[in-house]
Amino acid sequence: MWRYQVIREAIDPELTPKQRGLVVRQIAAQSHPGQQGGAVMVSRETIDRWVSAWRKGGFEALAPKDRALAPRTPQEVLDLAAMLKRERPERTCAQVRRILVRMTGDAPSESTILRHFRSLGLPMIHQEVTGRFEADFVNEIWVGDFLHGPIINGRKTYLAAFLCRPVPVLRRG
Repeated sequence: MWRYQVIREAIDPELTPKQRGLVVRQIAAQSHPGQQGGAVMVSRETIDRWVSAWRKGGFEALAPKDRALAPRTPQEVLDLAAMLKRERPERTCAQVRRILVRMTGDAPSESTILRHFRSLGLPMIHQEVTGRFEADFVNEIWVGDFLHGPIINGRKTYLAAFLCRPVPVLRRG
């Protein structure tokens, strides 16, 4: 019902596609009272998806889908990962994952492997890591990240940051 309240102006059959686009942009630009009480913003893409679902199936199509409760990673792969860890307890999740990829062609993420190890109570040995971001020369290693920003004038924005080893300053004299 909450989703219907958000999109009810946009599902008017009298609206032309151009008018509907304007209404959807207006709906996306304002906050809506959320189900838990706070204000909620809904993206234009989500509103378009809800309008399309409404047209295809009415109220039932607007209901949130049940999440998959069954694990996605086959138990055999998790058992193999646990065996590799028990075989050599000093192996990291990254090392276990690389071995699984070589053996099976695919592997779950390191965080999935770590969660599995913790659930089994396997020992986590923290090794001192050195040299991870050490470089022999300038620009050998770059570290970067992207952040998805707000939508401005209907367009997505991104913030990109990159760090590299600074250029050494040579002093004469």
